[in-house]
Parts: sequence; structure tokens; C-alpha cells
Amino acid sequence: MHVTSSNLPMKPFETPGFDGSPSSEHPPEENEALLESIVNNIPGAIYRCTYQGNWKIAFISKGIEEISGYPVSHFLHHPCDRFKTLVHPEDQGMAQQTVEEALLSQQPYTLDYRIIKADGRIGWVREIGQGICDRQGNLCGLDGTLSPLGDLPSRHFDQTIPEFSPKIAPKLTILEQIKEGFLNLNSQGQVIYINPQGEKLLQTSRPTLCQPGETRELPPELAQFFADLKTALLGPNPRPVEACYPYKETWLEVRTHPYDSGILVFLSDITARKQVLNSLRQRENLYRTFVKNFPNGVILLFDRDLHHTLAEGRDLEAIHLIKTTVEGKTLQEAFPSDICQTLEPLYREVLAGETRVTELTFGSRIYLAQILPIKNEAGEVLGGMVMTQDMTECKLAEAENARLIASLQKSEAKTRAMASLLSEAEKLAHVGCWEFEIATNRIICSDEVYRMLGLDLNAASPTYPEYLQRIHPEDRETAAQLIERAIDAGESYQVEQRIVQSDGSIRYLSANGEPIFNEVGEVVKVLGSLLDITDRHLAQQALMKSEAQLELRARELEETLYELQRTQTQLIQTERMSGLGQMVAGIAHEVNNPVGFIYGNIVHATSYIDDLVNLVNLYQKHYPEPDPEILEEIEEIDLEFLFEDLPRLLRSMKVGAERIREIVRSLRNFSRLDEADNKQVNIHEGIDSTLLILQHHLKDESLNSNSNNNITVIKEYGDLPRVDCYPSELNQVFLNIITNAIDVLKPQDPPRQITIRTEAVIRDQTSSEQSSPDWIIIRIIDNGPGMTPEIQQRMFDPFFTTKPVGMGTGLGLSISYQIIVEQHKGKLTCSSELGKGTELIIELPLHQNHEEPALFE
Repeated sequence: MHVTSSNLPMKPFETPGFDGSPSSEHPPEENEALLESIVNNIPGAIYRCTYQGNWKIAFISKGIEEISGYPVSHFLHHPCDRFKTLVHPEDQGMAQQTVEEALLSQQPYTLDYRIIKADGRIGWVREIGQGICDRQGNLCGLDGTLSPLGDLPSRHFDQTIPEFSPKIAPKLTILEQIKEGFLNLNSQGQVIYINPQGEKLLQTSRPTLCQPGETRELPPELAQFFADLKTALLGPNPRPVEACYPYKETWLEVRTHPYDSGILVFLSDITARKQVLNSLRQRENLYRTFVKNFPNGVILLFDRDLHHTLAEGRDLEAIHLIKTTVEGKTLQEAFPSDICQTLEPLYREVLAGETRVTELTFGSRIYLAQILPIKNEAGEVLGGMVMTQDMTECKLAEAENARLIASLQKSEAKTRAMASLLSEAEKLAHVGCWEFEIATNRIICSDEVYRMLGLDLNAASPTYPEYLQRIHPEDRETAAQLIERAIDAGESYQVEQRIVQSDGSIRYLSANGEPIFNEVGEVVKVLGSLLDITDRHLAQQALMKSEAQLELRARELEETLYELQRTQTQLIQTERMSGLGQMVAGIAHEVNNPVGFIYGNIVHATSYIDDLVNLVNLYQKHYPEPDPEILEEIEEIDLEFLFEDLPRLLRSMKVGAERIREIVRSLRNFSRLDEADNKQVNIHEGIDSTLLILQHHLKDESLNSNSNNNITVIKEYGDLPRVDCYPSELNQVFLNIITNAIDVLKPQDPPRQITIRTEAVIRDQTSSEQSSPDWIIIRIIDNGPGMTPEIQQRMFDPFFTTKPVGMGTGLGLSISYQIIVEQHKGKLTCSSELGKGTELIIELPLHQNHEEPALFE
């Protein structure tokens, strides 16, 4: 999984054996289950990498989870670089070179290297792999296995070594089993203990090394080794020592830990590491060349200060970057601001040890950027690396594939739904299909046709004559002629016919036929369908019988609905008038009492104050030289002004009290709770009372108190006699009509005016001598926008309104119409044109028939 070079002869991989073809005697599902069972039981991990423009991990077994600590999903279908980030930085170059050389020579390879696991531990693995080539020798894939070789010891064990006692007997079991060599020397440099791994690494034995220094004979290279250890005893801190055995060419890493009575020594075979380091040094130039020629993308390196230390790749110019303007520069210095906003948080997360993948857009090109942390052997993050790959073509292909797949899925789902719907339709709608094969003279039928014809479902397909025998005698000839015409002339047909079943019952069917032609234009088949319309036929007959009854019921319901709306409107009006009258009368009563007290006591207050003023004048006359304190108080209260202003104040209070009494009288006149019966009243008083109630609605609602935008009311009252009416209800009519006029005028620019014109007329003249009027006419006119003829036709309908939702109930004009027309036997009409205002005309007879009950009792 270390191959990324595009210099290899590569070809897109085509997966064999997974297309469900019959390559095995077992079904594909059993083969896949067997393969999965085998793969999961093999020790280690098995993988396959494929080349599809770039290298990706097409398959990897669950063994990778135990080896690396990462789940399978961390690698599967991701670029091979995802696994390379686990390889120890010191081993990456060696591993990549070994794999690429083996693939170029088309030979298998085996290599050992270290990986950094998910928990931070370092472990050795062995990888065995083999390239996959097509018949032309082009590399298109890579198969291999990974096997664990064990973990390196953790560092906390080393840190406990200084506390190790020379009496190591209690810990001999551990020391005997560790994979590193271990020696314990006393302060004179004599070996007092060595474990088996140490004997193996030093190619000697414990008895040989543990002899006293005078009697011990060692090879020169071992003698030099122990001489170096004695030198290490002289220092206060442990230091690494490397020793080489020429005859074995073995490199050892020696870690010494002096303590108060000697020194502890750990030995590790680092020959492989040395070889890797040498290989890395030898291939450094090759690696730099590879990075510089990184195909289809760019590689960037950055340090912990977010300075870029390397910028290479063939696509540098394609994304409008120059090596000299990136290397040594920060993000903000090297990239546009939008790219910086995307990369900076990702850079910092990578410096925290995370791996990030994102997409970057440069012009019309889309790049997949993988940002990886660069760590040292201790796991410390030194910087980060950015590897980008041009994914533009892949993205376009993915979008097109997604579109095609979505279209295919939609078409497939639609086809399945239609098939299911057709099957259910035949069952639920009693629709059957048949096919008349002319060559065999037989009719192949669906199950539903068998049921319609009254045939046994297990019987053979009926012949054409048998089918005709099932048709009602009166319809048989017509059916035969239509089928013959379809065969001879190629005409389609549709007809309703009756079928006589075996039990003698008759079913009504709708039959359709469609001729089917061969290559030379001859009719070879007739396809048809039968729809059982018996229920529909019977329903039509029943419908015709009940149609008259339904029409009668409809008229009755319409009349009932009208009466219901009328009754509902009356109930609403009764409730509203009762509530409004009680509220207005209550307010008038509550205000009238205190105003009476004020108005009645003003006269007495005026008299008392006059007496006090006269008394003060007498004091001033007989005592012209009062005490200085009195003079000071007179000046303080401005006694002269007080004498002048106090009478004016009392006169203002009297005028205000009289005005309040007039308002109370108008409120009582409007409510007329004590005048609910028919009586003679002054119409003008009712209109004036209504205008007083609506006075605040006539004023301009702007904050400018001096505004001249108020709604002007022009009264053109005629000489009206007293009229027989129900005063409270009539006042409600005035309130509804004037309120509607105010609502219409408020949004309008000045001038805004309402004209109220009254007159008495002679309508029903019974003799030539009659000269007194018998009807009155009240016209309420506004200069608003007017109404369309359609609105005028419906304006008196219950619940019809042109106001926004929540602003009107649609009952005002309907109730007014009932009060005028039905209760007072008058007329309420409207005259309006768009742009010329609206005029509502109320016509009332002067005298009512007192035997008629009131509309609202």
C-alpha cells in the first residue's frame, strides 16, 4: 500500500469475479459469504489496492483493526496515502522504494517496518505483496497481506530503571522475557547479570561475562564495549553508545542508566534502522525529484509557525502558484483570503495531531487536499504536509453518475410502482385483460376475466366461439362484428355489452380491443380488456330515480341555510346590541352621578369664594397696614391675580360639567335601553349621538395635533317630523354605515368627508288633498374610492366583507339591511362608482304597523 508513483505502467483496474457471473457452481451470495469467512479468519490483514486515476484501497480485512487500532472504514475506499500516514517517518522512504522496485520488476516483495498505532504505540509489521498486471503488462492493482511482529516497549519502563535494585532476583522473570538485551554492571564495571537476549546480541554467554575482571577474557570488540561502559559510569547522565561488530556487521543501540551502585544497560538491534537511514539518505534526492514531479497535484510542507517549507508538484502553475512565493511564506502571504479561511483551522488541527481532508477550488479545477501531521520518533508533531490531487474529472464523472443512477432509480421505482398498481387495480377495479390469438383461435385471459365470464380458474383457455357464447344474445352479433373488423381492417373498438354467467346472472361490461400487427402489417393478435361496470350501471339507474328527490332536498336545504344564516345574524345582533347598550348606559350612569355632584356644588362654591373674597377686602380696608408676615404671604401667593383668576376657573369648571352632561345625554340617547319598543323619535338626535360616539375615529391619527387631515362631517339636515321606529336598532344602522365610511376614508389622502343629508318626501299619496310627507330619506355619502358592481351585489350578504382577516365580521350591513327592510318595512340601497365615492340611501316610512313584532325582542 506504499505505491503512489504515476511513472509505473498503470491502467484503470477492472474488478474480475464480482459481477455475479456464473463463475462458480455456487450462487454469488454463497461465494461471497465463504470468501468473507475465510478472509476474516486468516491471521493479520489482507488488502487490495486498485488504480482509478489514483491509488485507492478497494478492500481490506478486519485484521487491520487489531494491527493499527483504526476501524476498517478508516481505510476502505480511501487513497493509499491514508495508510501511509501510519508508517513511521523513518521507514516511509524505504517501504515506498521497496514496493515500487518490486512492482517495476513484476516480482513479489517482503518488507518489515514500523507503524504508529491509534493509541500512539509503535509496532512492527511484515508486509508481503504482489502487483496485478493486465495482459499488456500494465500495472492495475496490488494485493498483499500485513502481519504484526510485536510492539516496541513503552517509554515508562525505561524511566523506572534508575530505581532498579542490584538485587534483581524478584524481577528476573520479566527481564528474561523482554525482547531487548539487558545487563547490570556494578560500580567496578563487572557484569552481575545479563538476560538471554543480551547474550544473543553480544554473541557470548552469561558465565563468560560474569567472571571477575582479572580472569575474564573477552574478544577485542567486547572489551572495547565494556571499556566504553566504564567511561559512561563517570558521567552523571545516561548517554547512548553505538558499537559495531565487523565480523557480524551488527549495530547495537546501547542505553545506559547509572545509579548509586552501578549501571543498567539496555541493548537493541538497530541494524535494520541503520540500513533504513542509509537507504533514506541515498534516496533523498530521488524523493525530492518525486515530490517535484508529483503528478496531478501539489505537495506542501509547513512548520508549527504555519510557514511553508516546501512547495512542489506539477500543478503549481495550474493553480497560479510559484514555488518562490510559497516557500518561507505564511498562509496569508501565499494564498488568497478565501483559501486561508479554509486552510488555517485545518492546519492548526493537524498540528494538534489530527488528519484532515477537504476540497479546494482553484478557478475551474477542484482538488482533494489531504493534510497530515509530520511527527518525530517520539510522536511529537513537527509540522504538516498537504497533498492535493486534481479531482475535477472525477467530480464531473461522479455528478454524471449520480444523475444517471438517480434517473435509473427513479425509473425503476416508477416501473415497480406501476406494476404493483396495475396488479392491485385489476383486483380492486374488476378490470381484466385478454389476448385473442388468431392462429390458435383461443383467448388467453387473466384471472379477473375468468371471474367475469363465470369460468373455472383451472379450466383451459376458452376458444373464440366459447367466448361469444358468454355474451348476451342481444349483444353477441355486435361484439362479433367489432372483433372481425379489428382483424380485417385493423380498427380499435370500445363497446358496452352484457355477459350471461353460468348461474344466469347478467353482468354489464365495458369491452376494449386493439389489433396487434406483425412485420408485414398483418393482424396476428387482438389485445383487449374488460371492465365490470355492473355496479356503475345499477348506480346510474338509482341515480336517475333519486335525482328529482335530491333536487327537492337541495332547494329545501338552500332555504333552510338562508333561514339559519338569518337567525344567526339576528342572534349576533341581539347580543351585540344588548352588550353595547348596557355598556353605553352604564358609562353614562356612572359618569352622570359624579358630574351631578360637581355641577350642583359649583354654585355653592362660587358663593362661598365670593364671601371669602369680600371678607379679605374688608380686612384690607380696615387694616391697611398688616403684619409684615402677612404682606410677605400676600406677595408670595399673588393675591391680586388669585382674585382675578378664581372666578374664571369656576366658570371653566361649570362649562366642562355642562359639556359632560351633554355627552352623557347623547350616550343615553344612543343606547335607549328604556326605549326598546316602537316609538316616535327625532332621527337627527340619533345621528348626532352616533357621530358623538365616533368622534375620536374622525380625528387624524398622526402625532400632529394641529393636523387638518381629520374626516369632515357635513350635515345637510332637512325638516323631518318625528318617525315611528325602534330607536336603538336604528342607531345601530347609523353606527354600522358611518363606521364603514370612516374605515374606507382613513387610508385616503385629504380631502376626506362624509355628507349626511336628510329629507321628508311624499311617497304614498292617497288623495289630492294629502300634502304631508309619509317617508323620510337619509343619505350617507363618502368621497372614498367607490365599489365595483360585483361587490355591490354581495355587500348585504351575511358574513361578506372586503376588510382584512380580523378587521370585520361581514355582519354590519347585513344586520342593517334586516333592520331597515324587514323590521321597519323600509329600503336600504347603494349607489357607487369606482373613484367617485359611495352613497347609501335609507328610506323609512313615517308610521309603522304596531301589530308587527319587533325583530329583536
